[in-house]
Amino acid sequence: MELRIFISEIVKKWQEFNYATNNSVGLSGPSSHIIGEKGENYALKKLKKYFPDYDFIKTAGSKSPADIIGLKKGRKYWHFALYQVKTSLYNSKLSENIPEKETLPLLAKIIKENFKTSKQTKRVRNRPLLITIGYVGIQSTKTKNGYRNKIIKSVPYSKTFTLNKFNSLQLSKTEIKNKLHKFY
Repeated sequence: MELRIFISEIVKKWQEFNYATNNSVGLSGPSSHIIGEKGENYALKKLKKYFPDYDFIKTAGSKSPADIIGLKKGRKYWHFALYQVKTSLYNSKLSENIPEKETLPLLAKIIKENFKTSKQTKRVRNRPLLITIGYVGIQSTKTKNGYRNKIIKSVPYSKTFTLNKFNSLQLSKTEIKNKLHKFY
């Protein structure tokens, strides 16, 4: 399965189902797109460092509730980890109670449905699947040389999603979720 193609399909379906909301200004004000992009890149770099057995990609243009999606193709099951990344100049604005907390589960359901039908998953669609969702809060501090980012919060949300009789013998769903979404 080509993760980038599969995620492109997911984002397209998200847009077709009209779940997306228009937020023209982010947590950092009008320049938030630049600061947000840098925060997402920083989170992506940290995730790749902490979890080298996962493939991580950013969703194109933040056109879905998940800014970053990771996938681990294990022998017993596959795991998708969905992350909403918020970046702010102000630590007080970084709260995990964001609108995407409600829309990430909808995206997880689209992933489940697409996993059953996508050409990308034709050979693996019977594989047990786990999907977890979470939030990453990044504080961006202005320095002489630009901005410096620091992860302030990394929080798993309580909902998990499974497909094809997911049954992990090594770790529980909660342990997997906490490991991937509490990483700083």
